[in-house]
Amino acid sequence: MTSKAQHLHPIALLYFLISDIKNLIVPIIVTIIGIANFWSELPIVPVVIVIAILIFAMSIANYFRFTFELKEDEIVVKHGIFIRHDDHVPYDRIQNITSDQWFFLKPFGVEKLEVETASHADDSEVSLFAVSVDLKDQLEKLRSQKLSSQAVAENNDETNFDSSKINNIETNNSPTDDLGDATTDEELAEPVEETSSNTYAITKKDLIKFALTSPAFLSGLLVVLAAYGKFEQAISDQMYEYLFKKAAHLGILIVILIVVVVLLLFYIGSVLILINQYYNFKLVENKQQFVTTRGFFKTKKTTISLKRVQAVLVKQPLFRQWLNIATVQLVVISNSHQDDTDKDIIVMPVIIVGKVNDFLNQFFPSIPVEKVKPFKPIKWTYYYNLRNATLLTLGSSAIFVGLLFMVPWLCVAFVILDIAFWFLPAIMTIKRTKVQTLDENYIAIRNNRIMTKQLVLVPRQTIQSAEKRQSIWLEKKKLASLTINLRSGVTKRKLNTNYQKESDVDEILDWYKDV
Repeated sequence: MTSKAQHLHPIALLYFLISDIKNLIVPIIVTIIGIANFWSELPIVPVVIVIAILIFAMSIANYFRFTFELKEDEIVVKHGIFIRHDDHVPYDRIQNITSDQWFFLKPFGVEKLEVETASHADDSEVSLFAVSVDLKDQLEKLRSQKLSSQAVAENNDETNFDSSKINNIETNNSPTDDLGDATTDEELAEPVEETSSNTYAITKKDLIKFALTSPAFLSGLLVVLAAYGKFEQAISDQMYEYLFKKAAHLGILIVILIVVVVLLLFYIGSVLILINQYYNFKLVENKQQFVTTRGFFKTKKTTISLKRVQAVLVKQPLFRQWLNIATVQLVVISNSHQDDTDKDIIVMPVIIVGKVNDFLNQFFPSIPVEKVKPFKPIKWTYYYNLRNATLLTLGSSAIFVGLLFMVPWLCVAFVILDIAFWFLPAIMTIKRTKVQTLDENYIAIRNNRIMTKQLVLVPRQTIQSAEKRQSIWLEKKKLASLTINLRSGVTKRKLNTNYQKESDVDEILDWYKDV
């Protein structure tokens, strides 16, 4: 099958225009300001009009110079005005196809497609902004046909090799045996019809519960603090003095109220964003692939091959622990830096803890999750984690006392918060850290990340390396720590279990070596 070179939908002009403005706006403004410093009578309005016309002309040229073509074995994308780029992506190298459809694209029946391969490019190998919604299924079909034909070819090669060996020896096989082999080849060549065996769709009640119990608003605060760190130098000392004077006049209670209102706004914003992102969430398992669909303003459809799945992750942030609910995610390999959050793809936004095993048995029947048993921490795990928390508390509390000793009540408040900050996660880590083998193919790693309870189910074939860590003091007490390295996103992920019995760690290492 070969198609003619095609252009994107005309609405892609909007995409090229916005992209060009975003890339050129800062250099243009800096250039105009620089020229204006030497030419005070610079005609700003005519210059802006000329620049706008040039940008619009560039966008039009980009649109008409961008084409894509579906060939027999590959998709070819050509783009560039002065420097032409020809991107060739064979169908059998495609690992993932993601579609995004903003609400304003739906009336036109188009969407954005991103195609990933096994390379480690900073962006997706192919990105098509406005193409027909049928193109994704067409690419998936071409990819499946290519992989099926390769499988048949490999099988025929093996059959021919075996036949050549058989012909060299005497045999009494009947003709019906050869007919049986031929039938098998026909079955392999015959395309398999797509049927969805497992499906899950989120309810509105579960969606609201998922959004309300997410700690994502804390990420928003970190983004604001990071932005403040970048622009801190640009804020004058006079501005700081003015703000402190205003705060002093308002009083401590009003300041606390303002902080609470700001946190509440971040929380409400986070809830609305999550509802928008996971609206109409749906999970379908089909032919060794998971397909997730979600989004209100922008519908995002992602196809995840089981070959990309490195582990299954069951998470319980603090709020969800109180409500006895959890979230199930997949740790996957991603080859694009565009969206690192996609390295952990949510396949079950919210589920009652008692139903997690049923869900995993339905979608991941090979994982013997019922073998994950409760455990009792050993005394040395208590000792080392509490010792570490004590040392960290003493160090940070000494800093608070040194800075705030002139305000005793504030000093005491910060010390109490400091104790809670270090000791609560330490206690949770003690009760949640354990590693065990489930069978010859899977291990279960339980740990605590800040205030989030985690269960990671890891197949042996996805483990990149296993490392035993042991100091001379831990060796005397027959203790050790274990680090399991996986691929996650575009980097790697370390799964640590510290201060465990040395025999348990050695058991995991022996299990890993026994390939």
